[in-house]
Amino acid sequence: MAVVDQATSGGPSRARRTIVFVDIVDYSGLTRRLGDLDTVRVLSAFYEHADSVVRRFDGSILKQMGDLILAVFADTANAILFATEFQLSATRGDGIFGLHGLKMRIGVNTGDVYTETRSYGEDIFGVAVNIAANITALAEPGQIVVSHSAAHAIPRDGKLTLKGIERHHDRGSGEGVEISRLEVTV
Repeated sequence: MAVVDQATSGGPSRARRTIVFVDIVDYSGLTRRLGDLDTVRVLSAFYEHADSVVRRFDGSILKQMGDLILAVFADTANAILFATEFQLSATRGDGIFGLHGLKMRIGVNTGDVYTETRSYGEDIFGVAVNIAANITALAEPGQIVVSHSAAHAIPRDGKLTLKGIERHHDRGSGEGVEISRLEVTV
């Protein structure tokens, strides 16, 4: 899946996308407990599981950086469903999550992104990406934080509920960002 429509000028392309960051909580502690080699094995299984869930919801993983995953979706509802399903995997203790007690913070934001093909592959840039990264840090372990721009796509089936609205100053963009914490009822 291409992240954005190809630019006719050959330069960066712009498109509206939903960005999801997934961060493993206490990755340093995991590394201390398991050692480097076993941590790499855990991360490989983590990445493999993430990739299968992302693909199921028509997204793509753009980057895997240590304990962090950057995924991009053309459809905001699919991004929300991915975040929910992936977080539920950890809550249920499925596979790698139960074996090592992994917990995650997940941040979801929708906005305009710019993409460019680099020697290492496709990359995205823009304020929307920075906001997604920054709101991820606001999530508690085991929680999904959703920006106001992505909240409209939450399915109204009663299984997902937004818990309040908080206003935060985004240090990267200098903008005020409204977020809600997503509560999953199973």
